[in-house]
Amino acid sequence: MRPFLITMPLAAAALLAPRPLIHAPAVAHRGALRMSAAATSEYLLKQLEPPRAMFLLHGWSRWAMDARSNGFQPESEAIGERALKLKDMAQQLNELKAQANILGLCAKGGLSFDTLQEPHASMGARLSRTNIMGAISAGQGSALAFVSMWEEHIAIDAIAINPAYMIAGEEAEVVLLSHVVSTAREKGVEQVLLKPPYQVEGAAFYERAHFYPSSTHEGMLEYRPPAEAAPAAAAEGGAEPEGAVEGAAAAGMEEAGEAAAALVGAPPPGFEWGGIF
Repeated sequence: MRPFLITMPLAAAALLAPRPLIHAPAVAHRGALRMSAAATSEYLLKQLEPPRAMFLLHGWSRWAMDARSNGFQPESEAIGERALKLKDMAQQLNELKAQANILGLCAKGGLSFDTLQEPHASMGARLSRTNIMGAISAGQGSALAFVSMWEEHIAIDAIAINPAYMIAGEEAEVVLLSHVVSTAREKGVEQVLLKPPYQVEGAAFYERAHFYPSSTHEGMLEYRPPAEAAPAAAAEGGAEPEGAVEGAAAAGMEEAGEAAAALVGAPPPGFEWGGIF
């Protein structure tokens, strides 16, 4: 089998710059998720072809590995707790690059989801339903999400940002999450799940995007609209129906936040302070 190669005509530095992508026809996957046409002036929101996504992930992965090899850099964003996140991202980006490669090979007919070898054989069913969505910007950070479409829900199985612009990339991540939710609602799908990566802010980060621990899918967060979050929080907190809604919601969110912290607030396994990040 011939390897799936991506031509990279640009310099290595160009891989790291968050540039708007060239509009190209979307690759048709089984269970494809069509992106909404709306886009803000800061971000290009669209479904990406696997080769284009792999091109970006390759650049991001290389930057992350180089940043860790260079050790402590005072001017870098990857210091303190974000050094912790950079280590986690370096591992995540390599795996996502491999998954993007599989999606590309299957789209070209050079590979089948049903005949994948480990460690990806167990992912075949999910990958066959997966599309890659992006929030790409110039100077505002960028994010990519691997999104699988199921009969009754949509799952954001992985989400990653450009490590060269970590703080701005986190904002792009929130924008992308909101876009996936709005796209799901346009398709009539109410339940949107998220497998959260490590975040410096812990549970609070995903609360900004209205994601809270799911009661039906262990280890996942679930989108809860603001209008639904307050009554649910009041019920979980045992607040009186005629009490202050904001106080009840705050109590409920604190309880939900503790559960979410167990998902997104723990350092990656094997991390040691003072090492090379």
